Amino acid sequence: MSDSWDDYAEEWDANPEVVRYAELAFDSLRDTLSSNDLLSSKSSRILDFGCGTGLLTEKLVGSAKDVVSLDLSSKMVEVLNKKGLASVTTVVDELSRNLLERHPAFHQPFDLIVASSALAFVPDFEATLFLLHSCLSSQGVLVQWDWLKPSDESDMGFSKSELTQAYQTCGFTDVVMSEPFSMTSPNGELPVVMVVARKG
Repeated sequence: MSDSWDDYAEEWDANPEVVRYAELAFDSLRDTLSSNDLLSSKSSRILDFGCGTGLLTEKLVGSAKDVVSLDLSSKMVEVLNKKGLASVTTVVDELSRNLLERHPAFHQPFDLIVASSALAFVPDFEATLFLLHSCLSSQGVLVQWDWLKPSDESDMGFSKSELTQAYQTCGFTDVVMSEPFSMTSPNGELPVVMVVARKG
């Protein structure tokens, strides 16, 4: 999987649709957390899961004490590193129990975890969700954006029923889903589902 993403790294930030997705995701994050100090106190620890070239990381830097940006693609992270963002720790690895135990960046809990168009690509969604749950502080929040499937039978993205089941299984509370934006494709509009869930 990481090799295929490596192939896209150099041109990723030049794709206007990719840039637009990151902008809309951040706008929806800011709007959703406007009554929460996670993006205003500048004291939060944030994990950008599946950070890619850091288009969302760039927008989070000014709202956090530090940001940990995790991705499997070394080439994507190489592009992010060249941006020279302050207070950002990049990690090229797969999220695993071993990583959480051995890497210092994961030894303190996160107040906010964002996963923008990333969780649909992991081999085991519930197992990854469970690990992300374990990374959060006691009142930490996970925010996910992915394509919304029209039905459980579709093979791209997630349906709301799939998301509801997974988040309940992994112990999240106050799970709220919305469709904050959509992207235009040759086949029509592709709605994006946003999940905001608290560790509880």
